[in-house]
Amino acid sequence: MGWGNVKEAAVACGIPVESWRSWERDGVSPRRIVDIAREISQRTGVDYMWLLTGEMPAETSPRPDGPDGCAIRDSNPEPAD
Repeated sequence: MGWGNVKEAAVACGIPVESWRSWERDGVSPRRIVDIAREISQRTGVDYMWLLTGEMPAETSPRPDGPDGCAIRDSNPEPAD
């Protein structure tokens, strides 16, 4: 994000500097981690789930079937030969 230090990061995200510092320095998780992750995500554009889990979301690929993942059926009720 181009922040030079913890204070810049905390201020940019609307988080108390000492809270951010303790997360990084002491490895402590925020008490309101869901709310904090949401706030940081909204202000920075960083993926919300990555902030919570540390894992990148699975890539979404186009579905070969219908929009709900089910096979596309035609309107003919007769079985195909």
